[in-house]
Amino acid sequence: MSDPISSPLGQRPLTVAFIENRLPALHQAFINPPVHWDSQNNQYVPNSQALNNEDSPPPRPAWTDTRAMQFWQNIFHEALIKFKSDLTTPEPKGRSQTPYSIRNRASWDEIYDTLELARSEYQKVVGPLGWIRKIRRKGAENVAPFAAVAQSASDLAPNDPYSTPVLGAVGLLLNAVKQAASVRNQVLEGFDSLIPIFSDVELFLGTFPRDINIKNMSVQLTVTTLTAIEQAIGFFISNELLRGTKAIFMKDEYGKGLLTSLEEINIMSTKLMSEATKSHIHQAHLYSHETQKMMKQVAGQQQQIANGMNSIENLLAEYLKAQDIAIERKQRELDASQRINMFLTIENQRLRSTSPMLPSPWAPPAQPQAAVSISQEAVQRILGTPDFDYADIAFILDKREEIPARQRAQAEQIVNTTIFRNWVVATFSTKLLVQWTSRLPKTIAEVSPLSIFCATMAQALHAKERFISIQFFCGRHIDPMESAGYVGGRTMLLSLIAQLFRHWSFDMRLLYPSITARLHEYQVGVLEDLLGWMVRQLPPTITLFCIIDGVVLYEREEHWEEALPALGFVLGLTKDPGVSATVKVLFTSTPGPDTIRAAFTAEDQILNVEALPQLEWTPSDERLMREFES
Repeated sequence: MSDPISSPLGQRPLTVAFIENRLPALHQAFINPPVHWDSQNNQYVPNSQALNNEDSPPPRPAWTDTRAMQFWQNIFHEALIKFKSDLTTPEPKGRSQTPYSIRNRASWDEIYDTLELARSEYQKVVGPLGWIRKIRRKGAENVAPFAAVAQSASDLAPNDPYSTPVLGAVGLLLNAVKQAASVRNQVLEGFDSLIPIFSDVELFLGTFPRDINIKNMSVQLTVTTLTAIEQAIGFFISNELLRGTKAIFMKDEYGKGLLTSLEEINIMSTKLMSEATKSHIHQAHLYSHETQKMMKQVAGQQQQIANGMNSIENLLAEYLKAQDIAIERKQRELDASQRINMFLTIENQRLRSTSPMLPSPWAPPAQPQAAVSISQEAVQRILGTPDFDYADIAFILDKREEIPARQRAQAEQIVNTTIFRNWVVATFSTKLLVQWTSRLPKTIAEVSPLSIFCATMAQALHAKERFISIQFFCGRHIDPMESAGYVGGRTMLLSLIAQLFRHWSFDMRLLYPSITARLHEYQVGVLEDLLGWMVRQLPPTITLFCIIDGVVLYEREEHWEEALPALGFVLGLTKDPGVSATVKVLFTSTPGPDTIRAAFTAEDQILNVEALPQLEWTPSDERLMREFES
């Protein structure tokens, strides 16, 4: 691996410094990237820290009304049908002719209202005997101590025929009252926790919507609840004298069936919780497996990003080293040439000093005409070109999600091809045509996958001090109505000139008067002269990238007469002997051009995108920018 270009202090590479210090301000993709520079290994490596998501999930809802429980409402009718069809729990005889039947109710609210009606009837204390009922039930609730005393007295009393029957009868009555009071309290309070129970049902059904075990247990719990309600209603509306008689003769068995039904609700709730726990464990296991799989994929993607950044880092570092070597070689050749000229000058003076003076047949050279001084700002005001390249790039990147991901991913492979890499690392001026000629990709408003590639590349190159990128997107300038009249070859030259003025400060005193005098004409020839002069002023340490996307659009009849000479002039900059900087021209086209293609004669000057393999990966403009910028 090539050593990266080191900073003057011998610390991190200059390219890495630009990535971390300059690029975050230009694009959000460079803020907290998933890779970092490892100074020991001199390469990018994936971060070991996991990404933190500060967004917390919404809180669990607290239900207070069954009407808001969507999932429970969906199973309630199924449970009601199952309850009514259960032959083991038929409706009490004669109940259907009373207002206390729940089997003809259509909703939970109606069933619960029926239960409340029966309970209120049971607790009613109005009427001539209401106060007696209230006092008796109040006393029954406090009868437990007296029942215990009666039982103790019966045990301690002498076994005679008079005291034992009396105490036994008293104890029997008091125990019956105690049992009846206990059953009454449990029945009255047994349905107070239904909303929390149904809330659990709603939560589990919503959390595991496709789990048949959760659904079946929820239906069974609802059936059990309906059964208990029907029995409780029977308790509330039964004859009071009959209940007392049963309490005396049945003793501890009194109300056992009803209490069992109430307890069955809790048992079924526990079973439902158990099923939910099992489902949670099963789901957590699946999620854990998928999470591990996803983490492996993320780690692989991060490693791909790191590999891509390292590859381009090495590519650009190799290019900068080669360029420095070439500049140094040219400087040595220049120094040698200057020494030879100096020697020849001295030798010429020596020979002239020893030879007789002869009249020179040559007239003195004409003095060069003084250049007319004009500032960059003045030139820009005369040309009046807006900076629409910013808007063009923003428009193109906004359209990237409308382009199929597979086609964008295929375009991203350009950066890994040998032809493209050789074009980047070449230390001399060169040109490249990237075309998509068959199996054409989708285009949106003349934006193709190659447009997105060019826009991303331009953004990446803008932050490099030794690189200047100027670009033009033909698809954004073909309709005069949509682009405010900025169309054709003249507009392209104006845009390239304006961008170059933004990136470099020129010594305008050297501008030819012939150019200055004709700026107001806006002719293609004048603009070509101005752009050529500007490029020739760039020093050899600068690499100029000129990216033109959608060149085939300017082969149309309405544009070709003006655009083709301008495009040809841009290509000619790569062969201009007066240009000291390295000029790299990139033309992209979807589909491939016809006339313009003739300017690319060598095999390594044309790259066909459709020939690249269609790999299965997700496209990423951020990854592509990192690869360019590294």
